[in-house]
Amino acid sequence: MELIFFIQLSILLAIALFLTALFNKFKQPTILAYIITGVIIGPSVFNWLGETQILEVFSHLGVSILLFMVGMHMNPRVIKDVGMVSTITGITQFVISGSVGFILANLLGFSFVSSVYVGVALTFSSTIIVLKLLSDTGETETLYGKIAIGFLIVQDILAVGALLAVNIIDKSEGLLNTIAILAVDVLGLGLLLYLVAVYILPRVTKLFASRSEHLFLFALAWCFLVASFFAYVGLSIEIGALLAGVALSISPYKHEITSKISVIRDFFLLMFFVMLGSQIDFSVIVTDWFAITLFSLSILILTPLILMSLMGLLGYTKRTSFLMGILVSQISEFSLIFVALGVSVGHIENVLLSDLTVVVLLTTAGSTYFVKYKKQLFKLCKPYMRFFFKRDANRENFGSVAHTHKHKVILFGASRVGTDLLETFKKQKHGCLVIDYNPQTVEHVKKKHVDVLYGDATDSTLLDEIDFKTVKMVASTIPDLDVNSDILKHVRSQNPDAIVICVSHSVKNTLALYELGATYVIMPHYLGGKHTSLMVEEYGFTQKHFLKDRFIHIDHLKKNGHKYPR
Repeated sequence: MELIFFIQLSILLAIALFLTALFNKFKQPTILAYIITGVIIGPSVFNWLGETQILEVFSHLGVSILLFMVGMHMNPRVIKDVGMVSTITGITQFVISGSVGFILANLLGFSFVSSVYVGVALTFSSTIIVLKLLSDTGETETLYGKIAIGFLIVQDILAVGALLAVNIIDKSEGLLNTIAILAVDVLGLGLLLYLVAVYILPRVTKLFASRSEHLFLFALAWCFLVASFFAYVGLSIEIGALLAGVALSISPYKHEITSKISVIRDFFLLMFFVMLGSQIDFSVIVTDWFAITLFSLSILILTPLILMSLMGLLGYTKRTSFLMGILVSQISEFSLIFVALGVSVGHIENVLLSDLTVVVLLTTAGSTYFVKYKKQLFKLCKPYMRFFFKRDANRENFGSVAHTHKHKVILFGASRVGTDLLETFKKQKHGCLVIDYNPQTVEHVKKKHVDVLYGDATDSTLLDEIDFKTVKMVASTIPDLDVNSDILKHVRSQNPDAIVICVSHSVKNTLALYELGATYVIMPHYLGGKHTSLMVEEYGFTQKHFLKDRFIHIDHLKKNGHKYPR
């Protein structure tokens, strides 16, 4: 048994490695490589998967760890800031998408009960896919990313309610009693977790922080214990893991925990996507191709339209609304769990589960490509989006570009590298304007009495509105070649003499930026090595000189290292 599983796992990893390398070569999403791995080793092709129980456990572990890590990056204040828009979009989208899904299924000849299941299943977006896409693009802290996470939390709560409803309907008794018990459980667990997070966790994490392996084991133990406890009382493992991460979100050690856990997260998530791909039944595609296509298009097209309309009415910009809409345009693993439960209690037939599995794969692929080519899609769709935006966006007006001509320095990104640059600009008392896409960073810079503008440098509309003619220096701490290229083109078209400083993490991109006219390109790793080599050259083997710089470094980190969310 153990040898067979070991051989199966070896084959699985080898195929996944080959396909991932192939997909990366052609710049295709890694998620699709994992899913196709599942198709190849599943019953539809070679049927090499065999016993799946252990792989299913692995996939659940991956989901839990991913949600735990996302929870650690959730500041409760941020959730509060986007709570209203997330709640409104989450509930309204649930109602509209569910109604449309029910009508489509009914028109296609599905029974009333099956149509209800289809309608509910088509309302949930995939927490795993969305969080993986945000993580891969490094946009978890953006405004639209935070709204999407809040939106997913609302959906997860609705999904738990849907799963509970199936159990209640199956039992057909004790409805009010079950609801009352659920409400008490949720309130009690929430209060208990809050008290533990405030009064116990800080002391415990400090105790284990002296050794990284102890901190790693503690984090995993905390994640699984909370998730298991939530499941034990009848709630969701996923929500338990997410809230376990939220409880650690105020810990100063969260970044170290995240870096330690990310490797095993990626391994276990691979198993989730492989399991998903292995469930495809090609005979279902042939028989129900029209229904599958219609359901998939309703998600890929209708969901973004609903969310863009709602966010436009709530006063968000076209870009934020568009990115939010395409990010969640897929259906969820919760949908499959919900339908599988309906099959197990005899409400619907198994063929519906096969249909929706294919819909999950199609919408996952579609939304992944939407996010991959979001800049091109936004540029293409922008002229037609005026129908959804009848008034000015006021939710994101943290500042105005109308008076940028009074600033001598413009800084894109005020965290990490930007922290020290901002302090220097303040000391020199030049008029400095900070532009950042993270609302927390914007609020933090405001408290420093520095002019700040909420905005994303990837938005060409923002760059078009900025007056670069009188600036002396433009600094971008965003290590993205395309973003820095756009900034350089806008600056150089208006002001050839301005000093433009960029950040890059590769030699190839650095040389490309110099070709485009960058005055200087910061390479953090190169500068770190160069600085250390100069220290060695100057200090030799005199330890006291190194210790002096060490204390200065520690003091600087304590003052600035945890101020920014990124």
